[in-house]
Amino acid sequence: MSQDIVPTASDPARAFEDLRGEVSLLRLAVQGLSAERRNAPDYLPTLQDIAGRLQSVGQSLKRIEQAPTMVLTPDSFASKIKEAAAAARVEDRRLVADAKESLRDSLDRIDALVERGWTAERQWRQLLWTGAIAFALGILICAAVPRILDRRPAHPHLTATFSGQPAEKTREDKRRPRPASS
Repeated sequence: MSQDIVPTASDPARAFEDLRGEVSLLRLAVQGLSAERRNAPDYLPTLQDIAGRLQSVGQSLKRIEQAPTMVLTPDSFASKIKEAAAAARVEDRRLVADAKESLRDSLDRIDALVERGWTAERQWRQLLWTGAIAFALGILICAAVPRILDRRPAHPHLTATFSGQPAEKTREDKRRPRPASS
């Protein structure tokens, strides 16, 4: 086959000889291929491993293809993001409202405590003023009662000092007889 031998009609023996050479050459080539095949490494485990990996990659790709995010278009994905943001804002508003209510309750309690303190302070002030006024009225009453009962000033010396007249005699002075003046 390496040569194109064209047998001539005059030499049939030579043609058979050439054919025998070619057949033996072909047989040697086939034997060499068989020997090489026997010495070739066995790729079956490696190919089975690659096939298993390709199968798991194929399953992963199927799961990815079936995922809801792969079905979404950019517009529907944007609308899903907006819905999630709106839901988060609703939750945030609820949390802020709860915090406001808690703060308002705390401030009301603090105001009540401060008011209670002011009320106690006011009561003490009122008690002090009442006591001071009662004390002053007591002094005035103590000073006025003898005068009302005797119809004369309670302290004749004070009356004489302010009026410029000599002080009246007290009851004891009136009861004692006066010595005769000579």
